[in-house]
Amino acid sequence: CGHELADGVVQTGLQLVVREDVIEVRYQIGLSPNTAREVLNQWNQPLLAEAPVFPVFRAAALEHVSEQLTATVDGRTVSLRQSSVKEVRRHHARVECRYEFDNPASADLRSTTPRLIRIVDRNFPAYNGTAEVAAKTMLQTDGRVSLWCEAPSVLGRSTETATADDGANAKRTPVELLAWVGPSDSQPPTRRQLALARASNLEGESAASAPTDSTSPPAWWWLAPAALVTLLGCVIRLASPNPTSDTKNPQGD
Repeated sequence: CGHELADGVVQTGLQLVVREDVIEVRYQIGLSPNTAREVLNQWNQPLLAEAPVFPVFRAAALEHVSEQLTATVDGRTVSLRQSSVKEVRRHHARVECRYEFDNPASADLRSTTPRLIRIVDRNFPAYNGTAEVAAKTMLQTDGRVSLWCEAPSVLGRSTETATADDGANAKRTPVELLAWVGPSDSQPPTRRQLALARASNLEGESAASAPTDSTSPPAWWWLAPAALVTLLGCVIRLASPNPTSDTKNPQGD
């Protein structure tokens, strides 16, 4: 059962899945056949009128969606490897693209600091529709890696994006997902780290790159004393009489 979305509406769901050695990014797309044809035209992959749209859309989406997905770890961009694409059903048919990158926490289990992962989605800006985010771990409680995230664990449980008209009147805007991963014995992110991460923009800046204290002096503060001494020396030299002129023009001419 279910229903078809209205033309011009695109619903998306972005889910982060933590595994032992990789981080998986699942991206679900819900749209009508007419909208799918329109998107394919924008991707320069037009269809014949009688051709089935979703098989072609699935094949094209895996490549084109990743172009508008940005993944960073502590502010450094990481490449998303294409994994798979399939059709899933939740209220209506959706295409799910899967990508992955190496789990940064597994690479350094000695670290006690969790790593900030930021996923930014800028797909389908010309359309209306809703966007969800979620994050979960596939590891058991005794796993080596832990996940901290304020998003729900499963797509479809967020009440903030649920609307009666499928978001037909809501313009899509960039969406981001913040999560921290680290060894199971590492400390969870502090309130300050959470605030800094939320306050940064959607360009992938990380809390790690933000200043640790808003009252800290700027990085060039140590140059100030040297500059002051130089300035005072110039003032003293200008105010003093010129000994050279006295030597060349002695009194008693």
